[in-house]
Amino acid sequence: MISNKPTLYIETTVIIYYTSRPSTNVILRGHQEITKLFWENNMRKYDPCISLYVMQEIEKGDKERAAKRKSCINHFALLEITPMIETLAKVYSKELKIPGKAKMDAFHLATAVHHEIDYLVTWNFTHLSNGWIRRQLDKINNRLGIKTSIICSPEELMEAQNV
Repeated sequence: MISNKPTLYIETTVIIYYTSRPSTNVILRGHQEITKLFWENNMRKYDPCISLYVMQEIEKGDKERAAKRKSCINHFALLEITPMIETLAKVYSKELKIPGKAKMDAFHLATAVHHEIDYLVTWNFTHLSNGWIRRQLDKINNRLGIKTSIICSPEELMEAQNV
């Protein structure tokens, strides 16, 4: 990444919310609308990136929907997967108590941290963007001597830009 813009790791939920049909669930619909506003008004302020883990997740499901998801991120930087990411993901899975069915979340964390990405943007409040995870991740990374990416929702990042 060559520019001076802050870097964003765009986690799968953000892409899904951006490309999905409007939800009938009022909370999800709100997240979708915020994601669209963020994408259209704030994304240009950052250098967005994804990983092969994101690609694997967005390729699942309906082929037409998957194609739409892929088309909106085709200009994002693709981060390299390294053995250190796999090692970090194992540490995070264990110490953050991330269940096997959500193991990809540990890989998202590890990828953003390993590549020293400024922000990991997600709507996943269960295993990624919640106070307990953020605090524990910071403790783990301090112990390991590595920088922790800021984990937040599009709304949190959008609000920071509009102050």
